[in-house]
Amino acid sequence: MAVDCTPGSLVDLAACFNGLSSKQHQAIVTYLLCQIANAGGGAAQSPWTSDIDGGCFNLNNVCKYNGVGIYRALLTQADADPPVATVLENTIGNVVWSRSSDGTYFLTLASAFPASRTQVLINSIVSAGDEFVATAAPDGTNNAVLLQSFASAVASDNVVGANGATPIQILVYPETPQCPDCAT
Repeated sequence: MAVDCTPGSLVDLAACFNGLSSKQHQAIVTYLLCQIANAGGGAAQSPWTSDIDGGCFNLNNVCKYNGVGIYRALLTQADADPPVATVLENTIGNVVWSRSSDGTYFLTLASAFPASRTQVLINSIVSAGDEFVATAAPDGTNNAVLLQSFASAVASDNVVGANGATPIQILVYPETPQCPDCAT
């Protein structure tokens, strides 16, 4: 008896998994998790990545909601070092932080940050007695987000994370809407 494994059919999942490789099992489970995660509206997007580590099923960058790439992290920075990120969520890819000069840092990944579709949010940094400011925006090359920090209007290191980790969120929107209900 043939098993109908097409989307929308009510099936015995074990029968659909029979004869598939572990990578195919992984892809199906990941897809199902994306569908559940996005059940409130919007379709799960692919491609996704995941890792199997030591027998544990570990999902990383599972899915993008309506095609929007997301990077959320808590940043600290000291002396002449680039920012250190505690990454909370990343569906954009393997980004790299670097330091260019006092108070000037870049988050880079080739072609990942088109200026017209990238939104960057960073929390204000407040410290008693000093005016600490951090700004962040796409740098215009499509390859990087520029983060600048200032103390008393002077470009300075040791500002980001001065009063605990500084939250940053980057959203990269797709060129065209990725859901059937989105306006065109």
